[in-house]
Amino acid sequence: MSNFQVLIDTWVRDGVELQPGASEHQLRKFEARHHVCLPGDFRSFYSVANGMVEDAVDPRTDTRFWSLDEITQAYRELMGDSYLGMFKFADYSIFCYTYAIELQQARNATNAVFCVGGDSPILVADSFSQFLITYMKDPLEFPP
Repeated sequence: MSNFQVLIDTWVRDGVELQPGASEHQLRKFEARHHVCLPGDFRSFYSVANGMVEDAVDPRTDTRFWSLDEITQAYRELMGDSYLGMFKFADYSIFCYTYAIELQQARNATNAVFCVGGDSPILVADSFSQFLITYMKDPLEFPP
């Protein structure tokens, strides 16, 4: 069982309401709109659960994972050269800070995850998979 499936199963057991998985068409539309290639781990996660429903949060961490539509909306609002190519996908404690993944056009690109919201992003994981592993093990390990 994949790391993201373990996390999704935990959320379901905890009563967290999730959006249905994104279709292949929705995933490709996101890629085309933003001229990026979604990494396999991120694509797989969103094909199973397209984020949480509005106002739902992980009760262990007060973190909310967003839908592709919310990610698109937030990308339009994320400005500044230090955040170029970063797509926010989750927030902690109603936007105390957010997590963003760096997406690029190349399929084999590095897709690091950052904590964003201050003057410059803070690296928290080298990949979405690594982010999920750390999040499941100790979600409060990430910096604010």
